[in-house]
Amino acid sequence: MSPQPAQCPADYDPATADFSDQVILVSGASGALGRQVSLLAAAAGATVVIAGQSISKLEALYDEIEQAGGPSAAIVPINLAGASFKDYVQIADQLRTSLGRLDGLLHAAAHFKGCYPIQEIEPQDWINNLQVNLTATWALTRACLPLLQDADASSVVTVNDETRAYMGAYGLAKAAQRALAETWAAELGEQAIRPRFNQLQPGAMRSGLRERGFPGETIHETPGPEAAARAALWLLDRRSAPLHGAMVSSA
Repeated sequence: MSPQPAQCPADYDPATADFSDQVILVSGASGALGRQVSLLAAAAGATVVIAGQSISKLEALYDEIEQAGGPSAAIVPINLAGASFKDYVQIADQLRTSLGRLDGLLHAAAHFKGCYPIQEIEPQDWINNLQVNLTATWALTRACLPLLQDADASSVVTVNDETRAYMGAYGLAKAAQRALAETWAAELGEQAIRPRFNQLQPGAMRSGLRERGFPGETIHETPGPEAAARAALWLLDRRSAPLHGAMVSSA
């Protein structure tokens, strides 16, 4: 099942979104895209579970959500490069115990050190790329799937990126993540399609990852994460149903 191309509607306004009583889990919440989606979802009434490696950045995001008047976020510190399968199960168990539900899951976490020829990839960097960009997507979704299937409507969103020469282990892991998303969407399409499974193609976006991949680029001229975050929120929004198995552009 190849993903169907689609675009976020031009008239979709996050300010009109209603995520009241919904729980949204964002991995990589301290990154550019994850942070922006977390703020938008909280502003729309969601209880956002912000997961990431940097506790200080997660705490700063928590405070920003509080100051904006959104529901109190839940912080989940996790190092995806070193997480065990039990860690993901524990996250799902904590969500069920403390919040009782899960309506959306955005995989915004990424590991990327820079562009290298394949033969120059360090073994540990190879492992970290596969762990963060592929295994974590599968393991976290798998652990949370019962919660997502219990929801009346739920959505899983992965973040796609280009795969080309010199993108190294990151590009290869992202290609595998894309295949994972396509396969999962196809399998769920044969069932009740809960959760919906779609991919986001954010395009060029100002972020730490972009700076490492394109060091010669004038970073302040690159668009910020706002458009991509808007598209991600739309995919998490029930108004994007019945979109399933799609590759959505933020343009």
